[in-house]
Amino acid sequence: MKRIVVILVLLLGMAGCGVKTFPVPPRRLPPPPAANLSAEVSGGTLTLSWQIQKAEDGKNAAAGFRVYRSKEPVSEPDCKTCPVTYEQVADLAVSDTDREKGRMIHTESLEKGYRYKYKVTVYGVGEIVGQDSESVNIVY
Repeated sequence: MKRIVVILVLLLGMAGCGVKTFPVPPRRLPPPPAANLSAEVSGGTLTLSWQIQKAEDGKNAAAGFRVYRSKEPVSEPDCKTCPVTYEQVADLAVSDTDREKGRMIHTESLEKGYRYKYKVTVYGVGEIVGQDSESVNIVY
């Protein structure tokens, strides 16, 4: 009888709460997306600008923005229902000066005879990616 009690106590002692794994860091929320994306073309140069939104909690601030572009010849028909294929054209880190101004700017040259679409994606510390901005369309 004593053996059975000892075996039961040992079995209960070996039963744990499950498999142990490495600790998981607390989940961070992504930074708020870029706001009010606008485009201006002057002399073949595009200037994109957008507002940096402040994080409500002060912790999930934007570390940078990635600018994406889609480029199609004007000679091809514009398909409104087709998926848009974007390529990354810039990765811009947010400086303290940018934060103070609350705005970011990206410039690049355009080629004539193309239809362009741009969007901006925000990312935070640790490469946590936020939502895409609205897109802007340009025919040049």
